Amino acid sequence: MTVRNVRSYQERGLLHPPRRDGRRALYDDTHLGRLRIIGRLLDRGYTTVTIAELLAEWERGRDLGVVLGLETAVSALWPPRPATPTTPEALTALFPGADVDALVAAGLVHHHRGTHTAPSQQILAAAADLVRAGVPSEVVLDLARRTTTALDGMARDLLDAVVTHLVDGGSAVVHPDDALPDDSAADRAATALRSLTPALTTGIAELLAATLERHSVAVLDARAGLVLGEHPSTPSV
Repeated sequence: MTVRNVRSYQERGLLHPPRRDGRRALYDDTHLGRLRIIGRLLDRGYTTVTIAELLAEWERGRDLGVVLGLETAVSALWPPRPATPTTPEALTALFPGADVDALVAAGLVHHHRGTHTAPSQQILAAAADLVRAGVPSEVVLDLARRTTTALDGMARDLLDAVVTHLVDGGSAVVHPDDALPDDSAADRAATALRSLTPALTTGIAELLAATLERHSVAVLDARAGLVLGEHPSTPSV
């Protein structure tokens, strides 16, 4: 935490001013507690504008645990997944001819402050296996990008449905005063997601496997049809 951070938080209304003793600025445990809350919210991906709104609710007497109830309950469903460090050289070896930026764009690799990591080593390895099998790197990366986009849309649709019907009572228009869930709404949403998540992840994997099988059979049938069409069998006499 730097002096610049503290001043910035004060300017944005996130942190109240220190007590003055002559020319000295005195900070106490209340400032430290507020800074810890701000840090945790920033780590969770909240913007400073949203943090200011949440803290304002807290100051008006609302329990911050209730304010964050839905987010806290939902985030507990998916524990942090440690990313695997990697290097541009290692990535180039796995995906010959591919630019590292293309791997980032495909979602296979993250790049932050000069460091490259694989959010899922298993998926990165599967993509590399396709390349080793003979599928061009650019084709594999395009498939990864389109798969990521499709799954992102499915996840957003699912969460939108849960929030709309379990938190907002089925209303597509939410008044700002009702934007933060109460205890019961947060609990309903978290319970639904907690029960759905294992079934959905397993079900999607099974659906993909079944779909791959169906398309594989269709491709083989089509190829067999071509062969039989070119070389029709001769009926035995």
